[in-house]
Amino acid sequence: MPPQPEYVLVRDKARKILYLAKEEFDRGDYSITCFLVYLAKILLNYSMTLRLGVNPGKHVIDFNEIRDLLVKDDRDAARTCLKEGFKALNSIDKLFMEKREKECECWGE
Repeated sequence: MPPQPEYVLVRDKARKILYLAKEEFDRGDYSITCFLVYLAKILLNYSMTLRLGVNPGKHVIDFNEIRDLLVKDDRDAARTCLKEGFKALNSIDKLFMEKREKECECWGE
């Protein structure tokens, strides 16, 4: 298998973090679920900017937002976080496929 571009590797790490968040949700650890989704979304955004050829710049971490995520300890909030995370992942996957199809006139990435 040829080496993968950085944006694919970053996206794949974000995917692993999302599945880890799902496992934590299934165990009932709802506060860490939203935090892991937050981290995954940062990586997905970074991956997307790399794929689009845009300089990703720096990401500013909002510690108040992290604090708010860590105190969300209910099932509904965690479920919402997971839905948002997987929605972002699906959007990135779709973007990657579309870009690849345009670049090589082939299917998939």
